[in-house]
Amino acid sequence: MSPDTLLTAYAEIAQRHGLPHLEPATLALTPTPCADPDAAWQALVADRPHAGWLQFQSQVLCFDNGELPASAPDWGGLLAAEAVTTDRRSLLLRQTGNGLLLVTATPNPADASSEALLAEDLQRLATARAPGALCYRRYWRREPELGLRPYFAAFTGFAPADRTPNLQDQQDR
Repeated sequence: MSPDTLLTAYAEIAQRHGLPHLEPATLALTPTPCADPDAAWQALVADRPHAGWLQFQSQVLCFDNGELPASAPDWGGLLAAEAVTTDRRSLLLRQTGNGLLLVTATPNPADASSEALLAEDLQRLATARAPGALCYRRYWRREPELGLRPYFAAFTGFAPADRTPNLQDQQDR
């Protein structure tokens, strides 16, 4: 099935069942290995994130409007984070077996070397400490033997409070 045929078939099903809209997309992923939490914090700060969340050993917090807080010694090391920059780059920090890895996801225009993906925008509930629901652009990759599979979820910011889904909306899907 060609990508266009797949999108047409999905659009019909999505309309009938209230599913999210999928569209063609491309994405560039840039991994940056970080040896320890301090190196990960420095790499994250260097990318100048605009909004996101941070998980330290003893603290979890959200930030918005470019107001990245300074880390405090009693928080411990940075363990995980998701953020977005003003130029729409998504930053994902996760632990690996040998340190931490900061992955920068950049939406990019298609060219001959770009992998053809599909993408959808979605929201997920957050804690009361977040300024709104967590927003993501989820990318799907077509695998010949398995069909469409989630490839990467890029954090895109927080939804305005008046556009935050309630728990019942999430459970109905």
